[in-house]
Amino acid sequence: LHERALVTECARTMGVQSPQVRIAHHADALTGPAIVGATRPVLLCPKGFLRQLLDSGREDEATAALCHEMAHIHRQDYAVNLICEAMAVPLRWHPVTYGVERRIRGTREMACDAMAAQAMKSEADYARCLVGLAEQMTTGGAAEPSGAIGLFHGNALEERVMQLIEKQTIMNTRVK
Repeated sequence: LHERALVTECARTMGVQSPQVRIAHHADALTGPAIVGATRPVLLCPKGFLRQLLDSGREDEATAALCHEMAHIHRQDYAVNLICEAMAVPLRWHPVTYGVERRIRGTREMACDAMAAQAMKSEADYARCLVGLAEQMTTGGAAEPSGAIGLFHGNALEERVMQLIEKQTIMNTRVK
């Protein structure tokens, strides 16, 4: 029950309608929450993911993960991604296409990170949550779980954390 209330609160904070929540019982590749669906988004969550975070006193990490996913809904990333994928089909043969798509995915994740960090009112706290979530997602033994590819692909986690920390440093310098 507390899990559903947290989803609803994060959706309200991010200015989106609370999505339907589905537990992914048999999705081995899904290591963290994910939004699927363009018109009626659904939050897919690995079995026990939120409960484990909440039971271990890591509600801030659960909030960070959920706010990030709600940011995807707010930005309509699923629909935009479908359009981009369709447009890229004629160019699929060209090697540059993969690099462009990878950069778009990275930028999308960083934009959602910025929105979630703003909702949490602290880039540093959100960055700490990202690292904590990464640690939890890798405890299953895989060095790069496929379900968390947006978080672990290449040096994406480092890039995302640095982006948040640098933004905070710039903001602190401006305040001073």
